Amino acid sequence: MGTFTHDQDLEAVVPALRQVCARRPGQIEIQIIGGLVESAAQELLADLPFRLIRAEPGEEEYPLFMLWFTARVQWDLAIAPLQNNAFNRCKSDLKFLDYSAIACPAIFSDAPAYRGAVEHMRNGLLVQNQTEQWMSAIETLLEDANLHQRISRRVYQELHAARTLASASRHWQEALEFALQPPAPPPNPPVSIVIPTKNAEAYLTAQLEAIFNQATAFDFDVTLIDSGSKDRTPEIAAAYPVSLINIPPQEFNHGSTRNLGARQARPESEFIVFLSQDACPENPGMAGAPDPADARRPGNCRGFQPPRAAPGRQRFLRAPAHPPDPIRRRRTAVQEAARRPGGVPGAKVLSELFLQHQFSNPPQRLGATAF
Repeated sequence: MGTFTHDQDLEAVVPALRQVCARRPGQIEIQIIGGLVESAAQELLADLPFRLIRAEPGEEEYPLFMLWFTARVQWDLAIAPLQNNAFNRCKSDLKFLDYSAIACPAIFSDAPAYRGAVEHMRNGLLVQNQTEQWMSAIETLLEDANLHQRISRRVYQELHAARTLASASRHWQEALEFALQPPAPPPNPPVSIVIPTKNAEAYLTAQLEAIFNQATAFDFDVTLIDSGSKDRTPEIAAAYPVSLINIPPQEFNHGSTRNLGARQARPESEFIVFLSQDACPENPGMAGAPDPADARRPGNCRGFQPPRAAPGRQRFLRAPAHPPDPIRRRRTAVQEAARRPGGVPGAKVLSELFLQHQFSNPPQRLGATAF
């Protein structure tokens, strides 16, 4: 049984059918539903007692076909030969279900389509595409009435217990309920921090201590780009989990050096935080970095760094800026920070935007001509 694509599959079992029919003259009728056009069947099965059966007109579509099939067909046994080829390796166990629907014991090629469903001698027989194995399996089902009855009863019961839409409705319900659940909130995006340094011994220990003591709900990494420090800056950096990039002093530039640090950020970092070497965060929640509530809204944030001598004020605060255009958002924030007299800005920038629109080289002012 099948569509008109099974000529080669049926050829594998024809020699066995000839021998079985020869042993039982007048006792065997081979019925074929689909599988072969009439001319091909006449050529392949000319010396065998076969009959082609067709569904009623209008009942070819599978749901209607199965109503016709279960009402009209009564077989003693069924076969499902499959040749080993790429097309057949993509098939399902549908024939096993079809034959189970009429409580018919069946013999199947030992192929990927059937190995997961058919347990040999329990709910069917699996054979290699060899004449002797096909002939032995057919004779076994014809001669062993107890085995025939056990398989017939078992496949019908198990089909209705586990393989129908009604029996699987609970799984459909679970799948739909799972699909309709609100999505889990995405993990907080990681952050990369970039700090250009040169002779930063006076500030670096306090700055790195403050950074690594931050209470954050996200992961972050720190990259230092040192341009020829002559003090203990490299030694201090080595005591912390930071990446240290050394460049010659003559290669330092406020724009290109920060661009280099941004390119070293790990690919999954959604934000880049730029700090100067003396900008020390004092508030506990990573100044200038995203929090879960607004991490995906601003294109950037600027940091305000009052003079260190100012009593009672935090030395580094977060202040988001939200013009409508994302590029303008970032440009405006860095410009505002750069225009503050007497200070060095810090800024949080969406890494995707920054890598598309990096600092110019050299910038006349950090931010004012950077974008």
